[in-house]
Amino acid sequence: MLHQAPGSGLSGQLSLALRRGNLLCSAPSCASHEAVRCFYRDRRQRQCESAWCRDHQRLAFGAIYCRRHAGIINALGPDHASLPLPDLENRAPSLANWIGRDLNGPIRDLLATHFPGHPLNVSGVVNGGGLRDRTWGRSWKLISATGVDLSISVNVPEAQDSVVRVIYEGRLLLELTPPWIEARTRVAGPLDPHADYEARCDFYSRIVEDLETAIVATKADGRYVVEGL
Repeated sequence: MLHQAPGSGLSGQLSLALRRGNLLCSAPSCASHEAVRCFYRDRRQRQCESAWCRDHQRLAFGAIYCRRHAGIINALGPDHASLPLPDLENRAPSLANWIGRDLNGPIRDLLATHFPGHPLNVSGVVNGGGLRDRTWGRSWKLISATGVDLSISVNVPEAQDSVVRVIYEGRLLLELTPPWIEARTRVAGPLDPHADYEARCDFYSRIVEDLETAIVATKADGRYVVEGL
């Protein structure tokens, strides 16, 4: 199943003529009638109905998308063209990419502190489940000549696309909803920037702290020894 637009490519460039249409822009308060429909088409072949002018559209791999679907396409990378894409309303790949990107530095630092010099493999966003229970996530694996010595993954299931799962050594360590998603269900209007920032910091700190606790525990009780250390 192919989803790639004509002229698509890694540069994500489109001529100005192709970026101008004749639809009303879906951005709030925008009166432009030069919008182009979002190119996203899900695995059921439903196309996103939003349209976006040049000021509000997002480009990804040579096609025009709304903000959410551009996030999904960028998260999946070039392989998006051959994948059955998530349902229109599903944010799982985009959220997994967002969380994974923000945690990449802290998790790398954590592993480097406890296992200095050990080879590390970091994945992009990949599908970790079957067609009926698809999850999207990123992983960090310490590797050696004998295989994977330690693994951490952060994923989001399509069936619960507001839930972030942190998997440590094959077991569920944490399952939680990001605070900015929870806040949108409780608060009408824009979020308080300071409160939002503090909540995000607490969210990421909890994940890193729980991961460090798990690493220290497995090293201390002798259940697991990384080869060569």
